[in-house]
Amino acid sequence: MKDIYPLVITRQYQQEAEKWLKALKRGENVSVIFFPQTDRLRRLQQLLEDQDFLRSVFGKEARYLFQIIDLSAHIIEDIHELYEHIAEQLNLLRLSDARLSFDQWLAYLRKYSINAVLILPQAEKYLIKEERSSLTHLSYLADKLNPTFTVMSLYEKDITHPSLITELPSRLYQNIYFYPLYDADNALRFIRYLVKKWNFACSRKKEQEILAACGGHFWFIKEAVRQLATSDSELFKHESMSLRLRTVYDLMLPSEKSVLNKIITRKKDYTTDEQHSLSYFKKMNFVNSQNRLLVNLYQDFILQRKNVSSEIEIHDNHIILNKIPVDKFFSKKEYRALRVLIENKGMLVSRDTMAKAIWPSDTVEHFSDWAIDQIIARLRNSMQELALSPTLIKTVRGKGYSFSL
Repeated sequence: MKDIYPLVITRQYQQEAEKWLKALKRGENVSVIFFPQTDRLRRLQQLLEDQDFLRSVFGKEARYLFQIIDLSAHIIEDIHELYEHIAEQLNLLRLSDARLSFDQWLAYLRKYSINAVLILPQAEKYLIKEERSSLTHLSYLADKLNPTFTVMSLYEKDITHPSLITELPSRLYQNIYFYPLYDADNALRFIRYLVKKWNFACSRKKEQEILAACGGHFWFIKEAVRQLATSDSELFKHESMSLRLRTVYDLMLPSEKSVLNKIITRKKDYTTDEQHSLSYFKKMNFVNSQNRLLVNLYQDFILQRKNVSSEIEIHDNHIILNKIPVDKFFSKKEYRALRVLIENKGMLVSRDTMAKAIWPSDTVEHFSDWAIDQIIARLRNSMQELALSPTLIKTVRGKGYSFSL
């Protein structure tokens, strides 16, 4: 996991990590929800290695011991088995010449005024029903032995979701923090770091293209920059990027997937769970305040998954999509533009031909490149209402447009 990508210092990490440490200093437990899941272990590594930062928050005299634990390595059926497991983990640190029991470790920590922070780096493993007892026992430990022991849990799922939060031990969730996707400045810093590392040129235009497609998701950004550095193929339409998009999508909760589909097809009939997930997406910098995706790669990804664009044709002057008339979704000008594209499917439709189709009379009076571009833009938006990918219409620069499924 260490070589996923380099540690890029971001303002967001420093601001968010300070909140976690201040809560631990108060003797409270911390849970962090990461949307950029692949960034999670990197930021944990960064936190544990940054001794100056830790001292700046805890104080120079404070003594903290951070111990990563994996409860899935053993079957934890009761609190005593949890104690034994934690003692085993602490013995690996070799702070004592002899192996200590849990009670001996507790006495050792208290004698030297050391606060132990137990870290679950992949805490979502314990959300399944069969593993939740481990969290219950851990919650009991943190309650009984606080402040000597506190717990820091890192998740890739929204533990505040109604389907999860009622099932979890509340003691562990005194402080829940959201670690969102990075803003444009931090994402641009990462792009430029990779460009410098791989020693190639990247134009400002390409930088902005990557930012628009990937938003602040470092995993997607790195793959796009890698493609730019090593290949002449398209930055986003290749199997490596598709795999990443599928991986993140498959980890989403059902209401997150459904709200994502509704955002892209511009539906607004959100259920209660979907409203929660929409709010969560906004907190995680995945959707903006206008309910628009900030990771545009998911636009085509979702529309392609819906697979509704298999059959579109003109019949009796009507646009028929999968045997259903859909004329009403388009204005008259949009209808005329789409009709000429469908009638010339797979072929180039010149701007002159498009202008004559849109304005059958007084073409010269109405025609302009700007006017055609505006109508095509509105047509693409209308297509999204039908879950049709706007990329079905290709712009051929300086020549015209083509339409293909």
